[in-house]
Amino acid sequence: MIPSRKGVISMPIKLMVAFLMIALMVPTVISTVDSINESIEDNSIIDSAYELRSLMSKVNSRGPNFILQAELSIPEGGYLVIGEGIGRSISVYWEDRYVDDILLDFTIQGDRTVFEGDVLLKMTNGTEGVVVKEL
Repeated sequence: MIPSRKGVISMPIKLMVAFLMIALMVPTVISTVDSINESIEDNSIIDSAYELRSLMSKVNSRGPNFILQAELSIPEGGYLVIGEGIGRSISVYWEDRYVDDILLDFTIQGDRTVFEGDVLLKMTNGTEGVVVKEL
């Protein structure tokens, strides 16, 4: 019987192909994990923006001179901006990266205001829209 060296020769090639496949997959997996983490962070700050929109909508629907005080918890690393542009949106940012705009059915009165961390808000229904101030 003649000994075959076929397995000895093909084994390094198979290992090389396996390592090459793993090496090509690692960046893709890391990118996917980073994307998932970023999405989770974005969703947490967007939830805070929708909560603020809900509170402001409640104030707007109650009529003139209605006052509401509420506490809003914004995740660390994110912040919300109101009063930009035409005053009908809440801009959402995560660590200086723009995430999204939450559109409103009403106008926000006042200057550009930034909210971050745990904030206590006083909201009133003014003559031309909702007024939001941090206490």
